[in-house]
Amino acid sequence: MIFHKKIRIYYEDTDASGIVYHANYLKFFERARTDAFHQTGLTHQALTGMNMAFVIKHLAVDYRAPAYLEQFLEIETVVAQVKRASVLFEQSLKDVNILCKQTTKIALIDLTTKQPLPIPSTWVQKIQAVGVSCAQ
Repeated sequence: MIFHKKIRIYYEDTDASGIVYHANYLKFFERARTDAFHQTGLTHQALTGMNMAFVIKHLAVDYRAPAYLEQFLEIETVVAQVKRASVLFEQSLKDVNILCKQTTKIALIDLTTKQPLPIPSTWVQKIQAVGVSCAQ
């Protein structure tokens, strides 16, 4: 399963030339991951209430082509891997072609100790339902 999120590029997302500023891609991908997780019931508020949070452990971005002001685009999000305390996401931003790809590894931590926590087994199935990695 692939989680799809449609976005529009606004003036605030662009630089002076009307091209999306590079750091804003991170925001777009974060919003898509958050929306995908919301479908599972694993919201930031719910996790914080349990003294837990998912934090970014690793991020890699591959910019392939620019996105422009007023474009309508789509973000595809899949869960590529779930490990003991981490989740690996593969995401792409596209119009007809892929404009940008990102892989993000998040880790579950205890908010008091800041140490990794094992992902509860009841959550693993929910997380995997976000998407399964597809060959491209």
